[in-house]
Amino acid sequence: MNVGIDALYAYIPGNYIDVRQLAIARAEGRDPLKILNLVGQKEMAIPFNFEDIVTMSANAVKGMLEHFNTDVSQIERIVMATESSFDFSKAGASYVQELVGLKKETEVYEVKHACASGTYALLDAVNAVRAGEIKSAVVVMSDICRYERGSSAEYTQGAGAVAVLVAKNPRIIAIEPKTGTCSFNVADFYRPAGCETPIVDGKLSIESYINAVQGSFADYAHKIMLNESEILERLDNIIFHTPFPKMAERAYFALCKNLNYANSERHFEKKVKPSLSIPSRVGNVYTASLYLALASALESADREGIAGLFSYGSGCTSKFFTGIVMPYAGNIIRSLGISKQLSARRKLSIEEYERVFYDQDSIDNDYRGFKVKSIKNGYREYGSV
Repeated sequence: MNVGIDALYAYIPGNYIDVRQLAIARAEGRDPLKILNLVGQKEMAIPFNFEDIVTMSANAVKGMLEHFNTDVSQIERIVMATESSFDFSKAGASYVQELVGLKKETEVYEVKHACASGTYALLDAVNAVRAGEIKSAVVVMSDICRYERGSSAEYTQGAGAVAVLVAKNPRIIAIEPKTGTCSFNVADFYRPAGCETPIVDGKLSIESYINAVQGSFADYAHKIMLNESEILERLDNIIFHTPFPKMAERAYFALCKNLNYANSERHFEKKVKPSLSIPSRVGNVYTASLYLALASALESADREGIAGLFSYGSGCTSKFFTGIVMPYAGNIIRSLGISKQLSARRKLSIEEYERVFYDQDSIDNDYRGFKVKSIKNGYREYGSV
C-alpha cells in the first residue's frame, strides 16, 4: 500500500532581509564575502512581531486545506513538530486544530527532537495510516530560528511553516518503509527553558551532522541490502535538512568522499542543487527545513523518480529514508506559487529587521492571516485579519 505526502503547503512570512547587506553591516573590517561563501544564504524570512509558531502553522494548514480542497472529515490526527515551543505542557497543535476547524475527534499532539521532529511526526503518521489506525493526518512543522544579534549564526536565521497531509495513494511522494537511523549523545546545540536563543557549538554541530549523514545512510544501505554507491546512483534527488545551503552541500560531498563516489560533482548539480533554491531565500526553519528543501526540489521536477531524504536533529538523531516521487508532483508543487510568494515579500532595512525581529516592535504591514491578539497569564488568544 502506498502511503505518503498527498498535499503540501508552505507558509513563509512576508518580510525578508538581504543577507549580503547584513554581512556588510556586521563586517567590522572583515570581508563579508567570506561570510556569504561559508553559509551560501541569500535572504532570510523575518516574521512580524504578532506571528508565532501557531499562526504560521495555522496559515500553512489552512492554505493546504483550501488549495487542495481537502475533505477535513477524513483527517483524524494533527501533529505539530517544533523546537520553538512557548509552552512545555500544552501542544501548539491544539490551537491550530481550533483555528482551522478540525473535528473534536482529531488526535492532537506535539513532537520534539530538534530539527528531526518533523520527520519523526511524518513517519509516525505514515505508519499509522499504513496500519489502518487512521485515515489521514496533518503534520505541520513550524519554527522561528533566532540567534544572538551579531553572532556568526545570525546569517542562518529564518522562519516559516510547512504543512503536509499524509494519506493513502499520495499525489506527491510515497514514503518507502525502510529507514536508516543514526543517533548519539552530543552537546552541539542547547536552548535552555525560557531562552529564545540557543547555545550552539558550530564546529561540533557540523561534525555531528556529517557523521549522522554517513551513519544513517550506511544503516539504510544495510537494511535494504544494497551497496551505498549503488543507492546514490539509483536516487534522482538527494534532499538534506538545510539549516543553510552550504551545510547540505558540504554533507553531500563528505558522503561521496567517504564512499569514493566518482560522479559527485556532476550529480550534485542534478540531484542536490535544486533542493537549495528556496531554502537559500528563506533561511533555517528548523523542523520544516527538510520539507522546504523537498518542495524546492520538486518545483523543478518534470517526471517521477526516487528521492532520498536526510533528516538531522541536534543532540542528536538522524534518519535517512526514500520516497517515490509521483508523476505529477512537480506540477502540483509549482501550482503553489512559492517563488511568487517569495518575490512578493517586503524587503526590510537592517534597522527595520532589528526593530521587528529583536526588539519585537511593530512595522507598517500588509498582512492577511492569523495573528496573536493577546497573551494573558501565558495563555494566547488568536484571531485573523
